[in-house]
Amino acid sequence: FLKGPTGMGAAYLMAQNEDKKTKNIYDFTIAGAVDELTGRLISGDLDMAALPTNLIATLNSKTDGEIQILGVNTLGVLYIIENGSTINSLADLEGKTILASGKGSTAEHILNYILVENEVTVEMVWASEHSEAATQLLNGNYTIAMLPEPFVTTVTSKDQNFKVAINLSEEWGKLDVGELMMGGIAVRKTFVQEHEQAVKNFVKEYQSSVNYVNKNLKAAADLIEKYDIAKASVAEAALPRCNIVWKHGTSYKEPLTNFLGVLYAAKPMSVGGKLPTADFYLNY
Repeated sequence: FLKGPTGMGAAYLMAQNEDKKTKNIYDFTIAGAVDELTGRLISGDLDMAALPTNLIATLNSKTDGEIQILGVNTLGVLYIIENGSTINSLADLEGKTILASGKGSTAEHILNYILVENEVTVEMVWASEHSEAATQLLNGNYTIAMLPEPFVTTVTSKDQNFKVAINLSEEWGKLDVGELMMGGIAVRKTFVQEHEQAVKNFVKEYQSSVNYVNKNLKAAADLIEKYDIAKASVAEAALPRCNIVWKHGTSYKEPLTNFLGVLYAAKPMSVGGKLPTADFYLNY
């Protein structure tokens, strides 16, 4: 899992696993950036990984179908934040320099699509990780940034001059191109074939974890800090804006297909140069 909403949704599962209350035995890795996970997933060092949905599609293409998707776990979590009060609409971003993290991920492609559709031109500066971007903002190096939760809350809680200026989920919604489907669970096809029952167990146990986290913010926040995913105070404040879900089975294929189609139409290589075929979408 990644630090942020995908890891936050798994915090209760991590606790249940530690207490030996899960059917599966899990070995969890928490990473700060996707490139810490992708190579290990392809090599078989990891069996599953929480990744941006467009990256899972790209890996599916690169591995001739060996990487599949089990479900969607994160919807829209992106916000433009500003130190000041000059940004009140997308048009106000024209000509501005924006710090961001997540280059190559859904975050970059979502922002690009929104800016192009609204005919806004900006200069982007990319940090290697969300935490680095937050640090740069708090150090005064930049005044405008695109960040996901919970890093938005990290910055706004430490420096109250920063505020949320634009909710990119709302801006995406105005374009009438379907739901944002930002994060999902990638799994190796070979692992599914060899351990189908374990996959079924995971689907149920992860669903329970997501439900618990969304309903028990304070208790979940304590677990989120325990497993080094985010500080408890930040997590508790950020969770309502994190849009943590678990859409699996038949509930996610159509909206995710539509979402990947929008990205593909805008930039084919954002999803690996071609749209994934039906066997990309697992149904558990």
